[in-house]
Amino acid sequence: FGSRLAIGSSKSHLQFRRTMMASGPRSHPLPPFAGSRLFVGLFAALGLDSAFAAGSEVADGWPQSLEFLSSVDDDAFFDFVTPLANMTRFTYTATWGSYYKPVEANATHPGWLRGCLEANPKGGGMRALTFLQPSTARGVVAFRGTDLGSAPSARADTCADALLDGSPLPSDCGAWSNETLDYLARALEISEAAAREHPDVRWLYTGHSLGALLAEAVAAVRGARALTFAAPAVASVLRNRTATDPGGV
Repeated sequence: FGSRLAIGSSKSHLQFRRTMMASGPRSHPLPPFAGSRLFVGLFAALGLDSAFAAGSEVADGWPQSLEFLSSVDDDAFFDFVTPLANMTRFTYTATWGSYYKPVEANATHPGWLRGCLEANPKGGGMRALTFLQPSTARGVVAFRGTDLGSAPSARADTCADALLDGSPLPSDCGAWSNETLDYLARALEISEAAAREHPDVRWLYTGHSLGALLAEAVAAVRGARALTFAAPAVASVLRNRTATDPGGV
């Protein structure tokens, strides 16, 4: 893997890429969505809870800041990011939809437990998985991106994308209730449920594309952190759909 970075920073939102080369110091298989370049966004909302208040890293939970990833060597970078990339991949392959693989229905990354809490409506709707590492008090909520296939979940995702964007809904969106298509509300619900069920766990949010947008919006609302892949701009969603001021995160 190469280490070429393109970094742009605005307040607490850092985006950069690592270019994957044909050879490197270690083999780190990444999900298909990573493509030839891995675009990673780090999102850290202001007003974080006290567990992150002091020091660059806490004994239990996630590092106080994720910006170290912009300068570490390739091994350290991929050691940290690969579990989150795999969890994001599982949101596609372990949930109902065009990419579902039965063999991965209960898959997890080595060293992590699959949480019992998940969102996986068979007929279409917001998809999310939870992962736990009790030894470090770390938890991850991973959100799936848009299904681009032909399964019912693909049509529901298209409708949810339009709703988040404030665009007119396609004519077939009446097949789902407004509650089902409100992916942001459902994402906030599962994140709140995870926090209630595991009060001693510190949560990080991740996802790809639409899932990345949900992860960053949830992180902003909850005053937490997100590490995301190919995230769309989140400011308009925060401004139009939440009480969180995008200028304050």
